Amino acid sequence: REALPEAATGPGALPFTDLQQVAGSMPEVADAVVKLHRQYREVLAHLETLTDSRTQTPTLMAHEHVRDFFYRHNNYIDPLDRAAEELAKSVGTRRSEVRRRLRTYLQTEHQVRVKTSNDEDFKDTYYFDEADRTLLLAADLRPGQQAFQMATLLAFLEADELIEQVLDAEDWPDATTRELARIGLAHHFAGAFVLPYSPFFRAAERLRYDVEQLAQYFGVGYETVAHRLSTLQRRNLRGV
Repeated sequence: REALPEAATGPGALPFTDLQQVAGSMPEVADAVVKLHRQYREVLAHLETLTDSRTQTPTLMAHEHVRDFFYRHNNYIDPLDRAAEELAKSVGTRRSEVRRRLRTYLQTEHQVRVKTSNDEDFKDTYYFDEADRTLLLAADLRPGQQAFQMATLLAFLEADELIEQVLDAEDWPDATTRELARIGLAHHFAGAFVLPYSPFFRAAERLRYDVEQLAQYFGVGYETVAHRLSTLQRRNLRGV
């Protein structure tokens, strides 16, 4: 819709159902249109950079490129999702014990201590001191958010090679965009670890995709559940 502004809005606009039909029945054509639009944005951004009309263009373009990457993959990266689910099984996470199990696992397997910051000047969500092997979490993080940050670090510690393989399969315009995608893939792994696909899918079906009930059931935030629902794209086990 964004790539076809004249066809999507105005007097001669295509009905939304037609756009859906093109995307669903001819995904290669839809992908080609999106790629052309991305190239157009990149050229426009380059011209704006040359004329110094928008100083944040490189960062904005990096975010858009990464967004398009996840869009093309339906917000689901199968090897990472399955690896996270298998690791969650081996760690033995349960709904009420994910945070405690993660803390113990990081300590025993990676010698990483997890601490909560009491410093009022600590403005970050988390900070990992690699030299000291300490993961510092903000004091105002909810339990589910703490588990997510610990799982993100675990992604870098145990799934970094797999993340690099996914990145190597894509053509990235620059190092900044690749690094942003790397963080996004680590977050995907973390979400799949905290809310493993199969049990989460079964719970979503049983609770009829009620986000608030799912959040209470798994002990995580509303946003975490909403995002995880959007990633239920595994073949033969797709969510709504």
